[in-house]
Amino acid sequence: MGNKYKDRTAEVIEEVAAKTGISFPSLPQRYLEIAMLATRPEDKWKINEASTRRFTFTVNGCTFRQALVEKFGPEVPCREACLALLNTIYRELRMEVTVSFEELAETGCRFTCTFVRMGA
Repeated sequence: MGNKYKDRTAEVIEEVAAKTGISFPSLPQRYLEIAMLATRPEDKWKINEASTRRFTFTVNGCTFRQALVEKFGPEVPCREACLALLNTIYRELRMEVTVSFEELAETGCRFTCTFVRMGA
């Protein structure tokens, strides 16, 4: 849907990518923001690093995790949903990116996405 209904931000990101050949992390970050805002608008998340090699962000106050903990207890594998989202975004954009996860002592989760190369 992101390609069908583009806003000005998407147009600028694509223009810059076309001129520079650099679309990481801007393009996938846009899709991540759309997914986060659409499904978890109350979550608090911040970008820790955004460079052409690495994109790191932290999620605190995750409503998804809170709901699962309330229902199933503290040992919920909710990170798998976030990891699947990130890996799907990168796969669809044909970017080879390694994604790692770190739980932050009950305060949140940190995801680090390291760009390897554009895929075929």
